[in-house]
Amino acid sequence: MELTKISIALLTLVLLISGCKSEEPMPKTSSATIDVNHTVDNAIIASGKVNYQNTANNQYSITRLEYYLSNFRFIQENGEVTRYDQVFYINAFDSTSFRLFFDNLPPARYTSLVYNFGLIPKQNISNSLSNTNANANMFWPEMMGGGYHFMKLEGRYKDSIALTGYAIHLGTNVCTLQLSSQIDASTLNKPIHLDLTMDVNEWFTNPKDYDFITDGRYTMGDTTLMTHITDNGQTVFTLK
Repeated sequence: MELTKISIALLTLVLLISGCKSEEPMPKTSSATIDVNHTVDNAIIASGKVNYQNTANNQYSITRLEYYLSNFRFIQENGEVTRYDQVFYINAFDSTSFRLFFDNLPPARYTSLVYNFGLIPKQNISNSLSNTNANANMFWPEMMGGGYHFMKLEGRYKDSIALTGYAIHLGTNVCTLQLSSQIDASTLNKPIHLDLTMDVNEWFTNPKDYDFITDGRYTMGDTTLMTHITDNGQTVFTLK
């Protein structure tokens, strides 16, 4: 009888101890990483080769592609928003600029991501960004309003005679572009990792085709042409 009581007591103690095992603590913060890719249609871009064609049948190359992404907002399924004010400079021919990192992200399930191509007005002020060579090379002329280029896309295209240079430059607050993507990401157990891809050809179509020959090969300072390109920007990026 006593042995039975002792056995029951030991079993109860074992059950209590096993039931008191601490669960893995929920992390206080997590993080997100976005890797940026650049394609023309489905091909990774290569510098200098005239092997791309847009919907206006312009055959063209890309020798320069630099731009800003900024003001990322991670939105939870309950509507709560985590905001990041930093500005990311991206150079399509410099892989060190391809990774965007966000720390101190609250662990939660996130359903959408909102961000800006270019800069919002309070950021688009001369010398407001850090004093780096990259940012200095993106200055927008003071005589044209100051601030920064949002994008420099340059190369050459084939006209009826020879190769001709083009420069699609966007700047000024009329070119501010807000983008959003649906995501299904949880940071309850691990950080978020996303891939963001720019399809350069989408700058030249959707909703309206852009033709270097008939529309113009230089956009800088021309509000009509810059707005034309900006309006096409809603379909440029895809997020996975």
